[in-house]
Amino acid sequence: MWGWANRLRFAWHDAGSHSGACGSIRFDAELKHGANAGLAKCVRFLTPIKEKFPVLSWADIIQMAGACAVEHAGGPVISMRYGRVDATEPSQEGALPDALPPFKQGSPGAHLRAVFGRMGFSDREIVALSGAHTIGRAYADRSGTVDEPTGKGTKYTMGPGICPRFDKTVDSFGAPGGRSWTPNWLVRSCSELL
Repeated sequence: MWGWANRLRFAWHDAGSHSGACGSIRFDAELKHGANAGLAKCVRFLTPIKEKFPVLSWADIIQMAGACAVEHAGGPVISMRYGRVDATEPSQEGALPDALPPFKQGSPGAHLRAVFGRMGFSDREIVALSGAHTIGRAYADRSGTVDEPTGKGTKYTMGPGICPRFDKTVDSFGAPGGRSWTPNWLVRSCSELL
């Protein structure tokens, strides 16, 4: 199963470089960027869609996957507009903000403004983006910011009866483990984000 959080992260990382949503993340060189750790499998999951609908660009397919993830996590239905043009080469390493939390600015808010302000985000947009980061879990091999590898986790990501999904079903939320920001790490609503 390909999780909602991976779809959303994949779409953001494609659009989050200064090139915009252009499908450049499909290239191996970009998938090897430090910020994209763990996202190579996303291309494998979307390849059958690209093969079935070759008229769609990679950029459109990736953003459609992200829009579906928002909806499945309890967010709004995002109207899709198609016609994005695919990049012909990967973006450069370092185009995405550094995920490590140094908090040199003195507070989490100041840190987020320093990281995302350089990309032109307003406070409202930073809050929405930060809220989106609470969907899913972090793993040591992907983010480098936690120590829980796949198969090890917290009381919210391991064990019987955990229910992180929007539809309240207990099964089918992917591999156990990792560290989540919230108990219901597959649930977000617009009111919580903004």
